[in-house]
Amino acid sequence: MTPEDLAAFARRHGLDALATTELRALLERSSPSLPDAFFTEETDSIVLNAATLTGVLPDRFMDLIKIGAPNGGSPTAPPTDPEPVELSRYEDRGLIARGGVGEVRRAYDRVLQRTVAMKTLHLNKVDGLTAHRFHREAVVTAQLQHPVIVPIYDLGQRPDGTRFYTMREVTGSTLQQLIERVHATHATAWRTTSDGWSMHRLVRSLARVSEAVAFAHAHGAVHRDLKPANVMVGDYGDVQLLDWGLVKVVGEGVDEPASPDNDHTRWGSISGTPAYMAPEQARGELDQIGPATDVYALGALLYCILTGNPPYQGDLGKILLALIDGDLTRPVARTSKPLPPELEAICLHAMASELKKRPTANAFTAALDTWLDGSVKQQQAAALVDEAQPLLRRAHALNQRAIALARKAQSRLDALPDWASESKKTPAWTLEEEARAQAREGRQVELQARRCLLEAIVHD
Repeated sequence: MTPEDLAAFARRHGLDALATTELRALLERSSPSLPDAFFTEETDSIVLNAATLTGVLPDRFMDLIKIGAPNGGSPTAPPTDPEPVELSRYEDRGLIARGGVGEVRRAYDRVLQRTVAMKTLHLNKVDGLTAHRFHREAVVTAQLQHPVIVPIYDLGQRPDGTRFYTMREVTGSTLQQLIERVHATHATAWRTTSDGWSMHRLVRSLARVSEAVAFAHAHGAVHRDLKPANVMVGDYGDVQLLDWGLVKVVGEGVDEPASPDNDHTRWGSISGTPAYMAPEQARGELDQIGPATDVYALGALLYCILTGNPPYQGDLGKILLALIDGDLTRPVARTSKPLPPELEAICLHAMASELKKRPTANAFTAALDTWLDGSVKQQQAAALVDEAQPLLRRAHALNQRAIALARKAQSRLDALPDWASESKKTPAWTLEEEARAQAREGRQVELQARRCLLEAIVHD
């Protein structure tokens, strides 16, 4: 791992200078092969083998990890290479993103006449395990045909040996960027950004992600690396779940390429992004990782939406220890207005330490949808109440003016003898007529306010 890669990793995960220094020292003390195994392609997710952590993390942490080096043996050959693809099909149009073992470039497909994103592996970073994971990511993702899962178009190898696959190019903002914008907009109350983003809209986007996760679970696939940076929201509100590099097939529904014998996804290895991984991931319990692991991460995404921060922060060892201990701080609002209790309950339910206590992805989606439906009605009710309040104030003012005019008219009439001429009584009668008009208008405004309040009660 280059110093630039490490610096980029530290920025994306909010590591302070001390934590970055500790991480650099860990890499320097480890075997030369650790940097390449430590990070997966462009995900910046950790892939640790517990045996490499002995003497690096506290003994208390090591006692909780099931230590076990991967099976020995010589490296297995990478999966069968697809046929080379003619360079003339794709026109390179520049870099989109670069990671530790690969990069994503914009390319124009001359055959289908469209712009695509091309993900490639660096030639000097390819080993059997990396090539297998790259191949598996493309093959498994291609079978998960869902509107929220980025579609895979092509898989191949360039004449120079560079492996690649092409997919839909997604433009817009990551969920991480949108969360940061929403939380930067409000101080004392939830507000909507200038481009229309609010907490309500963030939750709606998360509900779409959880639908895709539920679909993947129904087809036997577990993402294992759900985080805000892996969710892209397009310019027109379309949501895409990206980066299935750590996907694990746990059931029937999709076919997986044969695994090499030296695949490190065994007891004693840790894969995922620390701040969003489930406790079983932190303990390296690979046989326990399944759909509930993704549900925990969905809860962590909701936690980040509610608070603006991931559930766990700090250096790697601190995060992993807190995960194993189940030391989760309840989400706290950054505004004077408390968090919606329903969302807080959904979040904590999904992030239960025990796998059996977590809901399914379908149940998580349904809970969010229920809140969203109720939230819309509550917003409509609140808007109607806001509309009724000035009407009530106006009705009260009109009624008070009518009473004052009526008293003034009566006072003038009382001051005149009964035989006073009509011309002398006319000003008082005019005041009485004006008082009656004010009273009628007051009643009409009050009825309008009552209709708003009754409609608000129905919505609520």
